[in-house]
Amino acid sequence: VRLYNANGAGNIANGATITPTVGTGNLTATNTNGTGFSYATGLIGQAFSFDGVDDSFTAPNTSLSTGTNPRGASFWINPNNTGTARGI
Repeated sequence: VRLYNANGAGNIANGATITPTVGTGNLTATNTNGTGFSYATGLIGQAFSFDGVDDSFTAPNTSLSTGTNPRGASFWINPNNTGTARGI
């Protein structure tokens, strides 16, 4: 189990490390253009804000289920543009 809170302020730089509140395995931020990836006010507490161009996180696969083992993931997503196909 891992939980990543968006507790921060300002922009998230390319290569930044986000440490989980619960569990182990840091996220690594990708923000090639250097803009638009930041912490923002969420519905409850803080959130991550993506610019929809090149922002993403990469998580390590250590200590995660592999192969056909069961697994799950949960995300709260609030898109501000639903007219364009976007990856999650």
